[in-house]
Amino acid sequence: MAARQSAIAASAAMAGGAGLGLVAARARGRTGRVAQRISRLDPEEQSREIVWLLATREFPWDIETALSFALFRTYAVPEISVVLQATGEFVSHARRRYDDTELVMAWMAREGLDGSRGRTALRRMNAMHAAFDLDDDDLHYVLTTFICEPLRWIDRWGWRPLTDAEVTAHLSWYIDLGRHMGLRDLPADLAAHDAFNRDYEAERFRFHPANAEVATASVDMFLCSNLPPILHPAGEVAIRALLDRPLLLALGWAPARPTVVAGVDAAMRARARIQRTLLPERRRPHDLTRVARPTYPGGHTVATLGTFPGDSERARVAAARADL
Repeated sequence: MAARQSAIAASAAMAGGAGLGLVAARARGRTGRVAQRISRLDPEEQSREIVWLLATREFPWDIETALSFALFRTYAVPEISVVLQATGEFVSHARRRYDDTELVMAWMAREGLDGSRGRTALRRMNAMHAAFDLDDDDLHYVLTTFICEPLRWIDRWGWRPLTDAEVTAHLSWYIDLGRHMGLRDLPADLAAHDAFNRDYEAERFRFHPANAEVATASVDMFLCSNLPPILHPAGEVAIRALLDRPLLLALGWAPARPTVVAGVDAAMRARARIQRTLLPERRRPHDLTRVARPTYPGGHTVATLGTFPGDSERARVAAARADL
């Protein structure tokens, strides 16, 4: 899922955009080969392949970052954040919980829901949801963040717009995933999911101490893992500058100053222009299942990913829900 990379990029841009000369020296331009390959695929029947190419070749940083920030939106819902806080895992072991989430999603996208490890990842995800007894509205909301946030991010800061076929494939893939999560009667059009997402947030976003605790643990993990301590304040401000006001209020965080927000937005748009005009296409896919992770120095096993509560964790979750 990359908020760490966003902090790095925004901090570097605000510091003056160091490295542009090197970027220009390496520039070879884009050939459009990946986009052409995508255009030959059927957006309904081959949605997974299109989603995989978008996430690993065309927009790897954007999609990973957008999905990381999508997690912050779930933290703004007390019905979700108190569960995450009560288990202790998202606070005490934020790095592993983040890696597990990212790996589960990446394996499903890499192999599909019928592939051996993709199917195992799906089972792990569904078993975790069942263990915490999440209701269908909460699960549908989480699904809509994965549908909507990458599209919104690329629309605003992507190096090129998505085609209609790419949007169709993205939506088709996540609707299929939602059905495999046990969600029934999911709408087939993007507007309905977007409306559900916005209505849910308007109704459910509200401050709770658990929201702030879980979100702060995630930010600390991103910063400590990827930035030297001297850059942590800039990284934290950059993250807040990328979040909207209702989300910030629900997390109990102060909005960044308007000048900072404008600066980070300008840096993101400059990055898109550089990527569009100077940077070559990726030679190799950015496969998140193969990224080295400190939490799994010897590699990971899909069948052991995730968190499952014991009796004490279940008791804490029940008590936290009762307090709501």
